[in-house]
Formats: sequence, structure tokens, C-alpha cells
Amino acid sequence: MKLTRILATTDFSKQSGFALEWAAYFAQCMKADLIFLHVITEEEGKIFEEVIGEGAVVQIPKGIRQNVVEERQKKLKEQYEMVVSREIKASLKMEGLIRIGVPFLEIIRAAKEKDVDLIVMGTHGRSGLSHALIGSVAEKVVHHAHCPVLTIKHPQYKFIAP
Repeated sequence: MKLTRILATTDFSKQSGFALEWAAYFAQCMKADLIFLHVITEEEGKIFEEVIGEGAVVQIPKGIRQNVVEERQKKLKEQYEMVVSREIKASLKMEGLIRIGVPFLEIIRAAKEKDVDLIVMGTHGRSGLSHALIGSVAEKVVHHAHCPVLTIKHPQYKFIAP
């Protein structure tokens, strides 16, 4: 299996830090490019204008909260600098992406647009009722991605091919 592009996702959690570390090392070994992605939810990233009329309230997207995007770009760079070793950075081509939307949909969209061969993401490993009610971004990505997904819950990992 030849890998040319690996997509690593982050929500800035400890688990996504482990996933980035692993993805960067794997990208270096495979001489692949690394795409590092963070998705800002619509609630956090967009400015909505509420329009009230005829007893209904409608929210209309008005713009993007630039301060949120800039803050996340800074955090993305900080996590990359902190987690990935200097020697790996020196031999790695990395692209950082910030998207606004539904996390699992944006991850899948970015993976298709960038034609990635593997998605690497951290998972919190929820189980039981909270998992059943809330669901998992990783689980949704696994079920809908066009390529294999590697989920990492330190110190374990799980490889799932489509």
C-alpha cells in the first residue's frame, strides 16, 4: 500500500496530539505529505443574524468570526510545533487546514478533496450510553470515508479499512 497523503485531524485534545505524532512519524516513514485539519463547528465559527417574523425565528449566516479562525490557526501551529519532533518536521511536507462546519462531514470532504490515502484521528473511546446518545466523530468518519481510517487512543490504535 503506497501512501502519498495522510490526513491527521485534531480537536486539540490529548488523543489528537498522539494521533498527530503518529501520523507525522508514519508520513515521514512513507515519504508522504501530511495534511493537518481542525474543524470549527458552525456554532463557533459563523455569525448568525436572527430574523423574527410571523412567529418564527430564522438564523441567517452573516459572516465568519475571524478571531475564532485566527485563534484556531495559531493553536494548530502550536500543536504541530509541540508534538512533532524537529527531525520529522525537517523531512515532512505539511499543510494545515481549518474548516468550518460539521466535523465528520468536513473531515470526509477534506479527505476527498485532498485525495488522501489514510485518515488518522484520535478517539476518546466513549462507550455505553454517552456513545449511543452522542455518537462519535471518529465512528462516523470510519463509516463514510473513502479511504482507511486509523483511530488512536493512546497507547492503543485500531486500523479500519473501508
